[in-house]
Parts: sequence; C-alpha cells; structure tokens
Amino acid sequence: MLPDLQDWALEVELISRRADDREDIEAAWESLAEDQRQTVRRADAVLISNAEQVAEFWRTDEVGFDRDRSGDIPLDHWWYWLDKIAEGVYPEKYLPTWAK
Repeated sequence: MLPDLQDWALEVELISRRADDREDIEAAWESLAEDQRQTVRRADAVLISNAEQVAEFWRTDEVGFDRDRSGDIPLDHWWYWLDKIAEGVYPEKYLPTWAK
C-alpha cells in the first residue's frame, strides 16, 4: 500500500530549499579559490534577484519556520532571509556588495 503524499512532495524541486547548504559555503569561504568565490558571488546575485521564487516555498516550508523558531539566525546570513528580501523588508546593509 502506498502512503498518502502531499501534492508538494510530487513537485520537481528546481529551487533549493536548503539554506544550510549556503551556510556550509560560508564556513568554507576562506578555503575557496578566487574563481570559486566568483562562482558563489554570481550564484548569490542570481538567488537574491530571484528571491520571490524561493520565498514562495519558504513561506510554507520548514526553512522560515525553523529560522523563526530558533531565533538565533544572524541577519548577515542573508540566505536564511530570502522571504524577507522578497518582501523588501530585509535590511539592505546585510546584503553582499556583489548582489546589490
């Protein structure tokens, strides 16, 4: 017998919902070569410019819930705040300079 699946579980995931993956990149930043940093900067800029697409998931997914529940995610870890970036309420001073 197959389990009942929620509709969202069958959707192809084109946008990562895993902010902790970006957290891992940040933790390894100093060990990245400059070309790798450039790749991350370009990806960050694309992600930020498309924050609304990600926010659509975060408003109903665990990332925003976990962030709000824990209460200890710093604002300078902008990748956890894409929903607020999309809403235009995120403090711009915390966005990376390459994404402004």
